[in-house]
Amino acid sequence: MHCDPKLWTFLAAQNTSLDRVIQDVLRDAEHPLHPAMLSLHASVGPASIEQARSTAVFPLLFGDRSAVDQDYWARIWAMTSELGRDFVETRIRVLRSQTADKRPPPYAHAALSGVEPDDDFLVPLRSIERDGSIKIGGIVCQATQTKPSPNSMYWAMGVLRGIKGCQVRIRLDPLLVCPVDEYSQVAYLMTVYGVPLDWQDITTLRAERHGRWMPDPGWQDDVAFTDVVWTPRDDGVHFQCEEVPKPELADARGARYFHSIYQRESGKFIHADGALRIYSEPELTDRQGIHLRNTGKVGARAKVFVADGEIEAQAWCELVGAYFVWNRDVESYVGGKTMVLETDTP
Repeated sequence: MHCDPKLWTFLAAQNTSLDRVIQDVLRDAEHPLHPAMLSLHASVGPASIEQARSTAVFPLLFGDRSAVDQDYWARIWAMTSELGRDFVETRIRVLRSQTADKRPPPYAHAALSGVEPDDDFLVPLRSIERDGSIKIGGIVCQATQTKPSPNSMYWAMGVLRGIKGCQVRIRLDPLLVCPVDEYSQVAYLMTVYGVPLDWQDITTLRAERHGRWMPDPGWQDDVAFTDVVWTPRDDGVHFQCEEVPKPELADARGARYFHSIYQRESGKFIHADGALRIYSEPELTDRQGIHLRNTGKVGARAKVFVADGEIEAQAWCELVGAYFVWNRDVESYVGGKTMVLETDTP
């Protein structure tokens, strides 16, 4: 699908559902990108239209509409599918190559000329809007998205916003950057909660504890499994968790990864960071047979955020659950459900 570059950049920067934005621009004859959107809509090929119409949901929503209406909506669905796939693959491609670029997207943007990212391409987070957005000068940025959905970091940013006394650094998303006057604030409803785990057990942990959870059938079809491990070390008990995508999705999905350090004496966490591990397909294939505790440094790691300071156990549970939003196993674990872990013999 050939898309006008200005239209592509505009759509890639949107923080709301893509089909809704496409509809709005198609209906707004005064929008500067209306002609380009009409042209793209008209250019959708027969194969893409048929693929959109063949989905199970399409006839339920549009089966009673006229043939003209069905064609109109099938084109929108095809545009949403193909452009959405292009956006997530572009994001992974950019993140994979950022280590070779001193000012990778979005830091090369003129409005960010005064922003100096650190070696991990993170910038200090001074203020977060209620919807998780970050206003810098005349533009609005977002934290790097960890899943294809543009709201994948929405809840985690809300938790980070509420943690007091922490120094937080965020990696800005290479695509989600738009002028303030084009930005629409959004709000999503979901309860992200955490119930403290058995902290006495974790405080006295002397041997590594680990587990691997498989997603429920029909839920998160892009995920192969989730690994978790607690490791006692001299500086505290380290927690690691990684949600590993299926090998065939290497070009479109990063592995959500979380690491933190629990301090036995204070009963609080003193560090937390979230990242995307970006694997090649062969690396992901190999990863299927290796547990997180044995992986070492594999793949290209793109840090999404770092929080240094004292984090209460309850806030930590909320942050982990929010970062792995839509992962039922992780949400259950930090939400108080008993999940099977194994202990290595000391």
